[in-house]
Amino acid sequence: VDGERNFHIFYQLLQGGSVQSKAEFKLTKPQDYHYLNQSNCYVAEDTNDKANYNAVVHGLICVGMDNAKQHTIFSIVAGLLHMGNVEFDEEDTAEGEAAIVQTTAAVHALTTAAALLGLDAKAMLKVITEREIVTRGELFVVRRNAQNAVYARDAIAKSIYGRLFDWIISQVNISLGQDPQPLPYIGVLDIFGFESFQRNDFEQLLINYTNEVLQRTFNNQVFIAEMELYKREGITVGRIDWPDNRECVELIASKPTGILQLLDNEAANPKPTDAKFLALLHRTHDKNPFFPRPHPKDMQEMFIVRHFAGCVSYTVGAFIDKNNDTIPKDMADLFLSSSFPVVRDLFAEEANEKAVAPGKKKTLKSVAAKFTKQMQELVDTLDGTRCNFIRCIKPNALMKVGYFDPRYVVGQLRCQGIMQTAQVLKVGLPTRVAYSELVGAYKKYMPPDAQRLFSQQSDATLITAILWAFQVPNDSFKLGISKLFFKAGKISLLDAILKLNWNTDGPRIVGRMKLWLARRRWRVALAKVQSQLELKSMLRRIQYRKDAVRRIQIWWRGFSVRHQFLKQKAAAVTIQSVFRGHKGRQAFKVKKVEMIAAANARAEESRRQAEEAKRAQEAAQRAAEEARRQADHALREAQLRAVADEERRRMEEDAKRAEAEAISLARAAEVAVREAELAATEAAAAVEHERQAERKAMQEAHDLEMRMIREREEAQKRKEQALLDAAALSAGLLGGLATVNAMNSTQGRNVSVVEIPENISAENKEQLKQLNELLLSGAIDQAEYEELIPFLLEAPQDHAPAAGPVLTAEEQESLNRLYNTQIYGIQIRCPACGVSNNTANGNNCTECGSMLTAAAGEHGSAADHRYYGARTRSMSTLALSTPPGTFTMDGARVSIHGGFFQCGMHGTQMLQDENYAEYTVYVLRCGWQPKESSAPTYWLISHRFSVFEKLHKDLKHKIPPTVAALPSFPRKHRLGGMFAGRTGNSNEIVEERKQGLERYMNEVIDICARLPSTLAVPELDRFLNLSRQVQQIQRQLGMLAGIEGGVQPSNVHLEGAEALAAREQARLPTELPTPLDEEELGQTEEAVHVLLSAIRNAQGDLRRNQEVQTLLKVCVQLQPRLQMSANLDNPFANVELIPRAMQCQEDLETTIGLYNDSLLAVTETYTISGANQPPAPFVPGQTNSYQRSYGY
Repeated sequence: VDGERNFHIFYQLLQGGSVQSKAEFKLTKPQDYHYLNQSNCYVAEDTNDKANYNAVVHGLICVGMDNAKQHTIFSIVAGLLHMGNVEFDEEDTAEGEAAIVQTTAAVHALTTAAALLGLDAKAMLKVITEREIVTRGELFVVRRNAQNAVYARDAIAKSIYGRLFDWIISQVNISLGQDPQPLPYIGVLDIFGFESFQRNDFEQLLINYTNEVLQRTFNNQVFIAEMELYKREGITVGRIDWPDNRECVELIASKPTGILQLLDNEAANPKPTDAKFLALLHRTHDKNPFFPRPHPKDMQEMFIVRHFAGCVSYTVGAFIDKNNDTIPKDMADLFLSSSFPVVRDLFAEEANEKAVAPGKKKTLKSVAAKFTKQMQELVDTLDGTRCNFIRCIKPNALMKVGYFDPRYVVGQLRCQGIMQTAQVLKVGLPTRVAYSELVGAYKKYMPPDAQRLFSQQSDATLITAILWAFQVPNDSFKLGISKLFFKAGKISLLDAILKLNWNTDGPRIVGRMKLWLARRRWRVALAKVQSQLELKSMLRRIQYRKDAVRRIQIWWRGFSVRHQFLKQKAAAVTIQSVFRGHKGRQAFKVKKVEMIAAANARAEESRRQAEEAKRAQEAAQRAAEEARRQADHALREAQLRAVADEERRRMEEDAKRAEAEAISLARAAEVAVREAELAATEAAAAVEHERQAERKAMQEAHDLEMRMIREREEAQKRKEQALLDAAALSAGLLGGLATVNAMNSTQGRNVSVVEIPENISAENKEQLKQLNELLLSGAIDQAEYEELIPFLLEAPQDHAPAAGPVLTAEEQESLNRLYNTQIYGIQIRCPACGVSNNTANGNNCTECGSMLTAAAGEHGSAADHRYYGARTRSMSTLALSTPPGTFTMDGARVSIHGGFFQCGMHGTQMLQDENYAEYTVYVLRCGWQPKESSAPTYWLISHRFSVFEKLHKDLKHKIPPTVAALPSFPRKHRLGGMFAGRTGNSNEIVEERKQGLERYMNEVIDICARLPSTLAVPELDRFLNLSRQVQQIQRQLGMLAGIEGGVQPSNVHLEGAEALAAREQARLPTELPTPLDEEELGQTEEAVHVLLSAIRNAQGDLRRNQEVQTLLKVCVQLQPRLQMSANLDNPFANVELIPRAMQCQEDLETTIGLYNDSLLAVTETYTISGANQPPAPFVPGQTNSYQRSYGY
């Protein structure tokens, strides 16, 4: 290594040896020796090699070594220098390349080294260049190549030097002697530092392993031992992390997978190689974090170890040879034959070694095993002592004087764990004193009464009292089990405590100690009471959690069973549908195959018949040909032999008959062929006809579907156009009947008032005048005014009705369709699909099946009256003219708007949103009773749990905590959101929330009623829809008072029915219709009976009968509540009243049917009488139609 020297004794011998000894040892200068000139460093700074040589000689003399032994020692050292100069060349032999010594310098160095070691030069050369292999009793001699010869030379030199060093140490020990009972000692261990060169070999691995072991010892001594002391004393100083290198030490030396152990295992194999050892390392420690993977091209030459100081790469080239510490037999025999006694003593162990017993394998000696054992002995020695560490820090890497590299120094401090050591000192407690020392210093000087007080107390208690008496800060010390620990820099406090002047400060300190003891006894008693209370609270919480866990288990088991049942049910339905489809397809395939087979069979039969006919035709042709040949033959015979004419005529006749038969057979064959071809054609036509029929049916189905879609679209367009035309017609009719003026009401609103015409009756004029006054006073709004105006603008009965504009046939058809449509419920738009539905058909959408609920509007602010779930009506807009009221207390009752208010939880209802997810709304039953009235008027308000929570947040912002403390809002369920859409809808949670919300609303209303008059709460008013309902109730009471002054109903129950109908008309979409109670049901029944009597007794067009229209309006408005009262599935309906409600609903349907039949008869009468057009019926959705009718 550049800048480093070899062992100092070599340079000391060259510089300090006498001239005679140098000449005898043939020594020159350091530059001439291979073992000294590799680093180009021959002189060490501040080192006098000559003086040090004299010191070594003096030391050897002191330990009793005479001149002869010293001469032998220096001769061996000189011989090692000459041995390093032995260089080798190679020659080619039959066995391969072999090392030889042929240069003059090498031969001279070999001869000199052998002479200085007392050996034979040839024998020494043979040991270096050859090796013996013994197998099964046979001896083989193998020559080494030049490289292996160099390894063998260096190994011999290292072995001799190491044995010489051990021999000198043993001689020193013998000279100094050893005490059988050694005294305590102080040892100093100076170790070499961490090494990382460009090429690192086996030596660097052992050196770095030593540093790793000593670093682990440092960690144990500084970190682990200190932390264990704190742990034993029960002191907490916080967590301290330090670089733990135990895994790296285990990687190098652990058994059986450590690097050194794997090296020994590979060396024990028959043919060990470094390549096998390296491959085994990579396989074994491939995933070890302290064994990084090198570059793939370097994996065949090196391995990397992550040490505490950094990563070091080790090049594997001679690990096996360098690890072998076994001396070959020929080498031991060589040195045992030396002429120097000292050299023979170096190998005395081999000389005394006995032969290995038969069948027993000789233990292989290795440098790694020996080094590991020595390191373990060193660690055991260090662990048995108290170590103090001195860290040497290099100021720079350039070895320059006066240059300090901060980054280089900080890197060394981090690698050596100095940062963590400083942290331990920072949070540690270096100053310690035993309790016994302080107790002994104080107890004997304390007064008798103080001694009695502290006689039953522990030493720690007395020490705590002393520290409190001296007013020592609590962060300056820690109390252990047996010791008192002070932080760094607090030793002055300990001196002040130990050097107390009892004459002057003693009474004051004892008094403070007594005061501390009294306070401590009081705190202990208080802590016991608090512990008992906390224990009881903890037991209650544990029981509550057990109950909660039990409820969760019950719910989860039920949910799991239901979920599994639904899955099985869905799977069964799917399997059934798939199986039925599969069976149907199979049946269709079988039928299709049968039809094709039948067609093929018919075609095959036709082909067979045609072939038979063809064969018959060919046979006839052959018969005819044979007949012709026979005729020719007979003719020739007749001509040649001149037979008689009769015979000739007979044969000719036979020939003619045969020819006629042949012709007839040929014709029959042609007919058969034509029939076969016709049959084949018919079969093909049948198949083609079936295909065309199938295609035609599919096309017809497609055309039918498209035609239905077009018809629906055209019908929708015609319906919309008819509505627009009817609206235009109605507007024209109203515009032609009266003049409209714009005026201001008493509330400052702009309203449209109809001027009283002259062509109406006096009674209608008076009623129109009263209606104008109600509009201007604000008792009714513009929409209701426009609904009532057409009743009063019709001409007297003795005049013929105006024909009105002429409608087209399409417009008349649209109006007739609207005229004859029977709809008795309320139109509600489905929130899921947008289809308009009627509540008379049920509470589910006819298109998608979803529940008909009011869709949530856009999010608004708390100042908006629609914020808490409200939505504007589609028929008319209810303007809130009355400002929000203020809650007050009137005795024990809550008062607002001049009446008494009450609120309670009515129940809950499960609804669905647009995504078909279920949610729960909580229904409140609110009532307002005027102070002069005897019975309240009720309405229902429904909100989700989140809307209640929003109200709570608004009230918290509105009401200061100094004025009033709001009650706690019911908490959300602890599993909310875990099972989407289901957890908050379970019966237990809904019931729990219902009770909590009822308690919360009662307390909130009571608090708001007790607030100062300057602090209004409009948020609660809007949440309960209170002012709107009170305004509507007051308006209806005013209307009833007006009715009492005019036309009186036929029955006193009609007043209550009309009031119910008015409240139902004012109901918002978020307010659910409620079932009728017994009194309300009686009023409804009476209204239905009166309507039936009025229809039966009326004459003419019922749409012009004001009494019928008024009663019909009341009954239709009450129909939703009547339907809910007659619904068996409604949990809010009164079971005892359901039969009466069902009978009343049936009577109402019969009455409306009678009303529609009467309208149909009136329409036919108009047609028979020849009138141009019947009066225009009421068009739903138009508030200014000529006449409003509620029967359709």
